[in-house]
Amino acid sequence: MTLLIFLALLGLAIPSFIWTRQNVKDLARWHNSRLSPVIMIPGSSATENRFDALIKKINSRSQKKHSLLKVKVYNDGTIKYSGKINAKDNEPFIVVGFENNKDGYSNILKQAKNKKDQ
Repeated sequence: MTLLIFLALLGLAIPSFIWTRQNVKDLARWHNSRLSPVIMIPGSSATENRFDALIKKINSRSQKKHSLLKVKVYNDGTIKYSGKINAKDNEPFIVVGFENNKDGYSNILKQAKNKKDQ
């Protein structure tokens, strides 16, 4: 009877040990690669350059300079990037601008239709 209990505990312990090691390894990898970007989306009629002055001001007052990646999304679905995220910058600025950045309900309907058709 004691041998049966010991084998049952061993049968539970081995998979638990393997699962725990893998889980700790995955969590360590996630923790070590943590990225917390500040994502900015310009409002109506604004471009991906809308926040340039703000980002410059923040970087001038901060000990750590944050990198900047600008993304422009075109109506045909293509994307253009400028700038880059520095390897050791865990808090970069990412600005996403859109070619169709006009205001108004009719334009929102047009944007939704374009998205549906793609």
